[in-house]
Amino acid sequence: MNFGTIILENENIFRMSIFFGLLIIMGVWELLAPRKVPKISKSYRWLNNLGLVFFNGFILKIIFPVASTGMAIIASNNNWGILHYYEISPLISLILFVITMDLILYFQHVMVHAVPLFWQLHKVHHIDLDYD
Repeated sequence: MNFGTIILENENIFRMSIFFGLLIIMGVWELLAPRKVPKISKSYRWLNNLGLVFFNGFILKIIFPVASTGMAIIASNNNWGILHYYEISPLISLILFVITMDLILYFQHVMVHAVPLFWQLHKVHHIDLDYD
């Protein structure tokens, strides 16, 4: 079993660890070095924004429970994909995985700005007056 498969089989733990790790770092940074005086209390903003994050995550888990992860595991188990043709280290595999996923998420974010229906759902986080 390669490193990429381990990550894919533990995707939720991997994603949530990165999400909460960065959330804690950014939250502490925002508390210690705010760039401006907030118009709305941080607890109210954080409760609303985190509520949206968790609601969206819940909805996505219902709609797409195993779509990308399940397909990735099937592809890995059947040696599908370009990385199965080359002998590369687990570290390089991880780096390529992270870069590829980041590019896919960037493309997804561009699409939610470009497609009017998706923009209606996405723009809520651009409305935050104290976004910093």
